[in-house]
Amino acid sequence: MITAAHAEMKRKLLITLEAQKIFSCVARMNQRYGTTLVALVLKGSKNKKVLELNFDKLSTYGIMRQYSEKDIKNMINVLIAEGYMALTESEYPVVRLTEKAVNVLKGKEQVFKKMHKKIQSKRLIILYLKCLRALEKLYQIGKRFRLILYFQTVLYVS
Repeated sequence: MITAAHAEMKRKLLITLEAQKIFSCVARMNQRYGTTLVALVLKGSKNKKVLELNFDKLSTYGIMRQYSEKDIKNMINVLIAEGYMALTESEYPVVRLTEKAVNVLKGKEQVFKKMHKKIQSKRLIILYLKCLRALEKLYQIGKRFRLILYFQTVLYVS
């Protein structure tokens, strides 16, 4: 039997491993840099600043190269919004870990990301487009069929 809790879990995506990678990178960068630089390090960028600061020597360098920089920054922003990290209120905001992040790093807590309705909507749009294509094919078949019926009628009447 599927309970409300099960239904809610299906709408969430487990991102604990990704969160641990991000938190680990922020910690290894001594919590002194912003979201963009953290994302570049995780992506494995050859950015001048990344190389100058020797961040390419960190164990977390390139550990999330399968993701785009934009996706990594989005994950970082989700973790900030969920209270796992915080941004300093300075001219150049710096990412800092909170106690929640420490609990995740220690394996005491898991991190879930809510699936956006956009993802569900995208599936509906794809399904809708497939239906439209199928209807178009049926319409074309119907047009040919009507044309055949028309010629049959014309032939029999003549």
